[in-house]
Amino acid sequence: MKKLNILLLLFSIGLNVFCQITPTSKGSFNSSLTGNFIYNKPTEKDEIDNMYWTFKPEINYFIKNNFYIGLGMGHYGVKHEEYYKYSFDIGPNIGYAYSMPKSIFTPYAEFKYRLFLFDTKHSYNIDNKTTHTFAFHLGTILQIHDHLGLKIEGAYNYIIEEHNTLYLNQQIHRFTINIGIVGLFYKAE
Repeated sequence: MKKLNILLLLFSIGLNVFCQITPTSKGSFNSSLTGNFIYNKPTEKDEIDNMYWTFKPEINYFIKNNFYIGLGMGHYGVKHEEYYKYSFDIGPNIGYAYSMPKSIFTPYAEFKYRLFLFDTKHSYNIDNKTTHTFAFHLGTILQIHDHLGLKIEGAYNYIIEEHNTLYLNQQIHRFTINIGIVGLFYKAE
């Protein structure tokens, strides 16, 4: 009997996820994963090699048609001969997206908050800092397959850094352009 109940529960969850008409219908959700890896090999004798990587998954759920809430997190790292820096972040998303049946474009506006925890280890010092980022994103998802999209967005980030060991605080204004891949979970027509 337990197996039958679990099977029915999974079946109803599956029906709920794939019974929406557009990517922005109530009950739909999307998930994205962005990241990169860069390795700089020195070309000159006095240059130092370093590595840089990011990994940022997000998931958004449409609580009403066109309105969503979500959660994002990330891991960033830099490895250099003289220091190693990494961070973890987590925070909520809230946004509005609009799409019509059979449309390949889904424009959206989104607000994000992220709490970053940084740890930097130099050969001469250890610095920990906490960063609060408030971001506003405008963009579109270009649907390249039934459940796969390309995200293109511009973002404004207001960043407040609090160094825990250096007692130094600063505010940063940053504009970025982002591109990523998005999974779209809804019933395609």
